[in-house]
Amino acid sequence: MNETLRITLALALLACLATREARAQGFVDVSAALGTDAGGRPGVDAVGGGVSVIDLDGDGRLDIVLTMLEAPTVYHQRPDGTFTRRDDVLAPASPVEAGGHLPFDMDGDGDLDVLLLGRQADALLRNEGELVFTDVSATHLPDVERWSAAAAPADFDGDGDLDVYVAAYIETLEYPRHVCAPDMLLLNDGAGRFSDVAAEAGIASDGCGLAVVTHDYDLDGDVDVLVVNDFGMFVTPNRLLRNDGPSGARGVTFSERSVESGFASRLYGMGVAVGDLDADGRGDVVASSIGRPAMLLARGEGFVDRTHARGADVVFSSDGYQTTWGLAIEDFDRDGWADVVMSGGRVVASNFALNGAYQPNVVMRGGASGVEVDPPGWGLRPRGSGRGLAVGDVDGDG
Repeated sequence: MNETLRITLALALLACLATREARAQGFVDVSAALGTDAGGRPGVDAVGGGVSVIDLDGDGRLDIVLTMLEAPTVYHQRPDGTFTRRDDVLAPASPVEAGGHLPFDMDGDGDLDVLLLGRQADALLRNEGELVFTDVSATHLPDVERWSAAAAPADFDGDGDLDVYVAAYIETLEYPRHVCAPDMLLLNDGAGRFSDVAAEAGIASDGCGLAVVTHDYDLDGDVDVLVVNDFGMFVTPNRLLRNDGPSGARGVTFSERSVESGFASRLYGMGVAVGDLDADGRGDVVASSIGRPAMLLARGEGFVDRTHARGADVVFSSDGYQTTWGLAIEDFDRDGWADVVMSGGRVVASNFALNGAYQPNVVMRGGASGVEVDPPGWGLRPRGSGRGLAVGDVDGDG
């Protein structure tokens, strides 16, 4: 561990900015010293809390964005490496109870715009430069109300601009078989105005999605969609939507390949990431959950579940079911094998999980035969109430 990296975790009451020291002593929390301690925020809700590490103003330094069910917070990095908290930057015209957000270039002008994902309505904020954003939701987004939980950008129809897949969560609480809200496939007209074509593209309204990632799983040159669903044990398991190319009424068509591809894990799915875990050059998948996560390795035309074989079936923490949320796949220790870090946090709304008020994060050090869970000396195991997780080279040292 002789390279300096930085990792940011959205915890219950703080954004934890950690650095790895050159003496191989793991990560240390420097949030207070750098001004990223989000003290005073409310406790994290059952599914709320998003974080990204991005260059929001194009000055070459990475900033931090937090959405935790209240006004979004920007931590703007100063030239000396410390941060200034700004609660006025991402200000939608109408309040949005945003549990997540998506930074992406909606209009192809080279800077990052931000889609706020809300419990009733979303908001699209266009970047005007110099940390000035304009709410263009009324003219650029469909006028719908639903609980948007996660989103992923890609050029789904191959026309050169970024479209967005939005995974929606619960529409009606009817325990245990909740009624799930329909996902959206937002096609971009090239100027950042979006229309929902999910139905026309063959995307069924099924599953309570909490995480989504885009990935060309079949290596055919177009981008497919992998959705991780909550309540997969008794509602709808995880879904893989194959992009069948520029066809159909709106120029793109998807087909359900969840079972055929081996992706239909039944989880209380919380997060998802793609990375090459076994160094074969293909994208593997890790999905977080309540209890056992899923580690799926790319094989043939789909995936095989190697969670147990790779030693990744972490089910319990010291005081109940281990619950994990945001995750990242990265070779943190520079040994040539991808590692996995997952933020841990209690499920407030679930009595059956029987976990304590705080949960440890989960670290999986990668290797040829599998993973080592919670290796000593990494410094990433503080007990908290984590949700989102993001990784970035904040100090720019490579």
